[in-house]
Amino acid sequence: ASLLATVSGVVVALAIHLAPRIVRALLFIGTIAAAVTPAFLLVNLWLECFGPHGAWQANLPFDAFSLPSAILLVGLTAWPWVTLLLFHSWSRLDLRVLEVEPQLTGWRAIRYVVWPAVRPTLGLAGAVALALALNQFDIPTLLQVKVFPSEVWIRFNTFLDTWGAAAVGWPLIAVPSVLLLWLSRKKLI
Repeated sequence: ASLLATVSGVVVALAIHLAPRIVRALLFIGTIAAAVTPAFLLVNLWLECFGPHGAWQANLPFDAFSLPSAILLVGLTAWPWVTLLLFHSWSRLDLRVLEVEPQLTGWRAIRYVVWPAVRPTLGLAGAVALALALNQFDIPTLLQVKVFPSEVWIRFNTFLDTWGAAAVGWPLIAVPSVLLLWLSRKKLI
């Protein structure tokens, strides 16, 4: 899910950055709207389309209650944050560098100018997507897919076992913390 969110975020950030001004504004507003939309609304739409009695179930038979569905929906909730981070990084890119050499266009410009400028931010964006995907429990729970954060929530909410939930859920805190410490040593944005 974090890989899907990172790749989707890169594609949308590139589309926003290269689009004309009006289209850029619409894509940017759509990205912000996707970032603040609650995950349960996305799950409700998914079940309306692909659920057992969904509108598209007859034409596109797809199991709405499956691990691939959960991965897709978790990736769809995380891509806006990747897009916003990368868009910010690309907005700070000095365009005079691209104008100095007229033959530096296309893939050569991406390879020698754009990629080195955004590579650290891409690492941060991937880490944010990983942390969001790792701690996402509402989408898999609504789709009845067992994931690690759901187990932590069940221990805490159902059995009222605070210490057991903390003992089981330490990776949910440790992995993003280690990524944050590693990335804090680099100049990212």
